[in-house]
Amino acid sequence: MIAPSIYLRDGCILPPGMTLPQTRLNAAWSRVETVGSHELGIAMLARGWHCAWLGRAFSCVRVGRTVEAASASALQSGLDALPERFNAAEVEFLRTSTYGGLSVAKIVLRSCHLHKGDALHSVREEKRR
Repeated sequence: MIAPSIYLRDGCILPPGMTLPQTRLNAAWSRVETVGSHELGIAMLARGWHCAWLGRAFSCVRVGRTVEAASASALQSGLDALPERFNAAEVEFLRTSTYGGLSVAKIVLRSCHLHKGDALHSVREEKRR
């Protein structure tokens, strides 16, 4: 995983004609390939949509037997903790360390909501539109 990365919640609606190459992480989230938050924000604004980075960043720490296991666990836990009203998240950074044979991963995520217009809507409201 390369930080920063953007993840979209399953059901996240994008502007008409906008496609983003994605890799499925699990049933709830996909990783956006090759697009950073700045590029995503510009592309959304050009289509009359908004990319609102809301609230402050939050972190999650997990331990695993390998760096990969600890990193995957930290990412999954962080995304699971994201309130449903947010349909996207950005990994600001991922830091790993190894202590006595155990790997520790700390991830920092920033919540985001992609939407059309000026008003913020929940994921459920957008699915009904």
